[in-house]
Amino acid sequence: MTSSNIYDRGSRKHATGTVSGSYYTIAEDDTFYSIGLRFGLPWQEITEANNIQGENPSVRAGRRVRIPGLSQPRPPSKPTSGKRQSPKPPSGRPSLSITSPSAGKTLDAGRTVVVYGVGSNLRDNKITVRVKDTRGPTLSSRKTTLDASGRWQVQFKDGVPVRANDEAIIEAESPATKLSTSIKFKFR
Repeated sequence: MTSSNIYDRGSRKHATGTVSGSYYTIAEDDTFYSIGLRFGLPWQEITEANNIQGENPSVRAGRRVRIPGLSQPRPPSKPTSGKRQSPKPPSGRPSLSITSPSAGKTLDAGRTVVVYGVGSNLRDNKITVRVKDTRGPTLSSRKTTLDASGRWQVQFKDGVPVRANDEAIIEAESPATKLSTSIKFKFR
């Protein structure tokens, strides 16, 4: 899931390639992670948009990849008046979703599991992400907040406490808004 806040944030260490339209040409020493940072996207969205598969996809210098949602070369301009404007609260209904990994995907329980998502109009922008047994008990939990573009991410660095071939649920919840979403996964 991409948003309208995707833009080229400029060259970074290991993301020094060139941009042409909505395509990025990979430079020597680039990583999909650093390319994702340059455009404000989870690296998995870039590999999925380009049908690149695998847990550690290879990066080839000179390869062109499409950056999903890239429509503008620079960040949106800020007001130029001398007054500082306070941000307006977003209008609309609250929403919360898990964007990566996709539902039904098989994850490696013993490795770092990274969960990405988006949310809007949440009361306090705080999110709790849990890995739960399909029977209900919480196996692991992390807290995070939405960033300025409405995105969030959580890392379970030591993996999650499930056995091979177990199914589990990853749930994201905004307690203040009383909103939650979940997706079922299988672990290897």
